[in-house]
Amino acid sequence: YFGTVVDIHEETDDIVVLRIRLGRTMNVPAGHSVSLLVPNVVGYVEGQWNGAEDAEAGLLRVSRSYSPLQAGPLVEITLLVKCFLPAIAGIRKYPDGGKASRYVRGLIVGDLVSFTEPSGHFCYSAGTVSFRQRGWAVRSLGLISGGVRIASALQVVRAVLDNPVDDTAVHLLVIGDRADNIPLKSATDALALQHSDRFRVAYTVDQVQSSDNWTGFVGFVNAAMLVQSMPTPGAETAVLLIGQPDFLRDACVPYLLEIGFTRAQVLEV
Repeated sequence: YFGTVVDIHEETDDIVVLRIRLGRTMNVPAGHSVSLLVPNVVGYVEGQWNGAEDAEAGLLRVSRSYSPLQAGPLVEITLLVKCFLPAIAGIRKYPDGGKASRYVRGLIVGDLVSFTEPSGHFCYSAGTVSFRQRGWAVRSLGLISGGVRIASALQVVRAVLDNPVDDTAVHLLVIGDRADNIPLKSATDALALQHSDRFRVAYTVDQVQSSDNWTGFVGFVNAAMLVQSMPTPGAETAVLLIGQPDFLRDACVPYLLEIGFTRAQVLEV
């Protein structure tokens, strides 16, 4: 697939919104992502990238996966891209930055970009979840996500809410670092207001300022927070963990089991 950049702007201090008009219609199942094809670049130290061996050294192109904000037959896709830029001001965690980050930061309106076909292990369709060849019907769906992966969560949320015959209830918990740095919060809140009968959203952040007027949670995920933000456990329920697998597994799975979900109902997507 090829497409043309029609808009690019900063969403937060480290996340860029990239909107692309496609050359032909792309069918994106809810829960799937596309891979942006990026010209490979060389690190400051030959053969290394951010202080480690560069497994992609010598390749002409590399790919990075992103979830479009919407599913279905699309002629335009919108992506959220986390930008790890080369280290500045003495911050040396990512001395080379990110390969896709550097590429996306250099794009301007009118540039041509290329993608692979959508792919993924998880799919949602009209009240049915499918994950690694296993599927079941759901009446309630919980999602826990944060950062740039909020795009994956909103893709599924919109697939539910945009279907007039789908009455699945959706509960979303967004994990962030700061109250003023949550991507797409306004759009997410607008969806919750528009579909208040079926969609609930809650937020937890590491820190708040007195000027934030914050009404969400503060601190790490715990059982009480999940009781308030997730659906009631039941046979027709699933919870999707969307983000860094190790972090979400450690932070969320024990508490989800504690409040009554089975391990099979918790999907790391």
